[in-house]
Parts: sequence; C-alpha cells; structure tokens
Amino acid sequence: MGQNIIKDGMLYPVLTKVLYDKHSRQGWGERRIRSKYGLSKAEFVRWKDKNLKKGEMKMATKTVDKKVNTFEREYHEAIKQIRDLEEKNKRLHLSADNLNKDLVQLKEKLAAEENKTELLGKTLENFSEENNELADRLSIAHSEKKKIKDFLENENLKLKNEFVEQDYHVKNQEHLITMLNEKNVNLEEENNALKVLVKLWS
Repeated sequence: MGQNIIKDGMLYPVLTKVLYDKHSRQGWGERRIRSKYGLSKAEFVRWKDKNLKKGEMKMATKTVDKKVNTFEREYHEAIKQIRDLEEKNKRLHLSADNLNKDLVQLKEKLAAEENKTELLGKTLENFSEENNELADRLSIAHSEKKKIKDFLENENLKLKNEFVEQDYHVKNQEHLITMLNEKNVNLEEENNALKVLVKLWS
C-alpha cells in the first residue's frame, strides 16, 4: 500500500514519481493532481523540482498544458451536458406533472362515467319493471279483447240467425199475400161472371 499523510485534518496519499507518470498518461492536469494529494501550487512546484528532471519538467509542462486545455474543454462540455440534462429533467418533471393532472382528470371522468353507468343501470331496471307491468297489462288486455271478440262474434251469429228467420217469415208472408191476391182476383172474376149471369136471367 502507498504512504499517506495528514494535512489540514485530511488524510492524503503521498505523490510519487510512478503515480505522477500514471496520472500524466491518464491526462490529469496539475490542478487535479494537486487536489488528489493535498498539495498547494508552491508545494507541487517544489515536488517537481525535486522529483523530475529538467527535460521531464518541460515535457510535463507542455503535456500538462495540453491536457489542461483538453480537460477544461471536456469540463465545459460536461457542464453543458449536465445543464442540458437538468433542462430535460425539468421538462420531464413538467410532463410528469401534466400527466398526473391528466390522470386525475381521467380518474374524475371515469368516476363520473361510472356514476352515469350506475344511474343508467337503475333506470334500465326501472324500465324493465315497467315493461313487465306493461306486458302483464297487454296480456290482460289481449285476453279481454279476445273475450269481447268472441262475445261480438256470438252476438253477430245470433243476429244473422234472427235475420234469416225474419227473412224467412217475411218471404212466407209475401207468399201468402201473393196467394191471397190471386184468390181475390179469382173471386172478383167469379163475382163478375155471376153478375153477368144474373143480368142474363133477369
């Protein structure tokens, strides 16, 4: 394990040449290295003077400057991405709030529709009961109508029979009248003949 030091009440690992080279290859800038190991800018300069050769220091400075620029660019891009994500998160929260409001409204509409359905069910039950009552009344009315129809047919048949009998009697009376008329004519003819004979005898 590496060595650690306590500085300002914080425990920091000790920066070594191996660790420095590793972080340089990873693209770490001086600020990040100093923060990792609890070094001030002056302390870091002294560490480089002590542990790095002049050539390495120049190369490290160029590399660090390049890496710092890259790190700062990546840092700003990351900040921009974070802000974009925060903005998207706000929009998502707003959308979620709107969806929750829509959901509440839909639940209220659903409850209203359920109430309407319940009322319709009760209304249909009432209609069904009324229909049953009407069906019973219609059945009774139909039965009464049939009785009345049968009664009228019987009365009509009786009237027809009476009419036939009356017609028969009328025809008989007409026949009798015709016969009486014929007899009357014959009697008149006989009376006239007798009158003629009386005149001839007298």
